[in-house]
Amino acid sequence: MIVEPVPTNPRSPVRRGVRLAGMTLPLVLLVGVVAVGSLGPRAAQPRAAQAATPDPAAPGTSAAPAVAPDAASGPPAADFPDELGGLAVEDVAETLDARRSGRSAGVVAVAGYLTVQDLPAECADRYLGPYGAFCERRAVLADVPNRPFSSSYGSGSGFGGIGAHLHPTVPVGVRLPYEVVDASTGGSAAPVAVALLGRFVDEDPPCATVGRHCGEAFVVERVAWVDGEYRRRTMIIDPALEVDWTDPAWRARRGEARAALGFDRTSLLTAYLRPDTLERVDPAAAVAVLARAGEPPPVVWYVRGLELDAHSARYPAGATAARVVWAVVDDANGTVIARGGEPTQPREAPPGP
Repeated sequence: MIVEPVPTNPRSPVRRGVRLAGMTLPLVLLVGVVAVGSLGPRAAQPRAAQAATPDPAAPGTSAAPAVAPDAASGPPAADFPDELGGLAVEDVAETLDARRSGRSAGVVAVAGYLTVQDLPAECADRYLGPYGAFCERRAVLADVPNRPFSSSYGSGSGFGGIGAHLHPTVPVGVRLPYEVVDASTGGSAAPVAVALLGRFVDEDPPCATVGRHCGEAFVVERVAWVDGEYRRRTMIIDPALEVDWTDPAWRARRGEARAALGFDRTSLLTAYLRPDTLERVDPAAAVAVLARAGEPPPVVWYVRGLELDAHSARYPAGATAARVVWAVVDDANGTVIARGGEPTQPREAPPGP
């Protein structure tokens, strides 16, 4: 057998180059694959970010992503309480649904973001004390913490940007916490997280037609929780009266007046008033005082509270059963001059289609 030896190195320079390339190319490819694998796959963009990023190729879009009104400056979501005065706290949407379906009666507990617009000067000047509640205020209570009004810090989101909302009235005599008032002065009209007790009332004059917000007039009885803290301040004092807060006799008379409601009721208001001022706070109570006492005493205590109805079984399933009760007490001798309260008859549910 003849064996012809084959040289391992090509004789020509060209062939030697081709052979060298054939030996090194697999090594280069292997290093490249390892490097790409170490970098990992490209991170997937979050779904929310994808939705917020406009497509530059789509008609009518711009390169800048859309930002919801006040999304950056609005307060974080609040951890509202579950209960106030024995009533379950619901958000605005749930409260409106209960109202429209006839499941609410009397006082309800509702949580949301409160904004007061155009605070009257007579309240703003003395808002930190018990003398600053003698004006009527208009507000918005919403499920979304956006500014509904224009402000010195920029345009508001409008009512379309605050979700379900109410247009409550804060009547004469109801104190607003200083955080709410402070956020409503200077044109800011910033929303504040609150939980409050209030009730739906009949419009005066009644709605001419069934439309938006018809049948949803709402009156605030007490703002009981603000931005994580419960508030117990319910005392108001007639601006025309001078009071020595350190006087033990005066404090004792205040305690006796509060006791006239009973200790099983949630306090809504304690007021130290002249009869003329009582007429501004509660006209019905002022009329009752005149009817029963003739010439009213110069100074009276007006106490107002929340009473849970013991006969709630007579109401529709899921209906609330709480009402406002009040008493007027003579400051001179502690005699109860008059008592009264608001009815709790549930609103009839609208007829079905």
